[in-house]
Amino acid sequence: MAHDHPRKPELQQLRDQIESQLSSTDPAVKSWCNETTLTRYLVAKDWNVQKAAAMLRSTLNWRQQFQPHKITWADIAHNASTGRVELLSCTDDLGRPVVLMRLRNEMAPSDHEHQLKFLVYTLERACELADDAGHGKMSWLLEMVCLAPSLAFET
Repeated sequence: MAHDHPRKPELQQLRDQIESQLSSTDPAVKSWCNETTLTRYLVAKDWNVQKAAAMLRSTLNWRQQFQPHKITWADIAHNASTGRVELLSCTDDLGRPVVLMRLRNEMAPSDHEHQLKFLVYTLERACELADDAGHGKMSWLLEMVCLAPSLAFET
């Protein structure tokens, strides 16, 4: 995501629209809401500032409540132990981080909240890597080797 984007007016309008909400939020949430994030929301809503602001406000409310920035490896290590979902240490051919999902592997026994925290933790790390690489995108690889026929997708 380029920082010298030709649509700077929309970026500033979006920033202005959410400024009051950001002023009363956690500093980690504020730092997450950078130019790359604003651009991502504008692109998702075809540069419609009003729609991007509505979606971003909803996300900011969720981030303030769920606090994904406070999830640590210790919180999710048990869920990672099965290798069902893994953020790989390599990138794809375009430099995007790769999240590997091995559908044959069982999920670790845990409650819904811990499974959700694990997924959010993995996505947060992948998003950070994608943003650091400058393109804001990631690849998901689904490994279906040895998948039971009853679980196979119909084509």
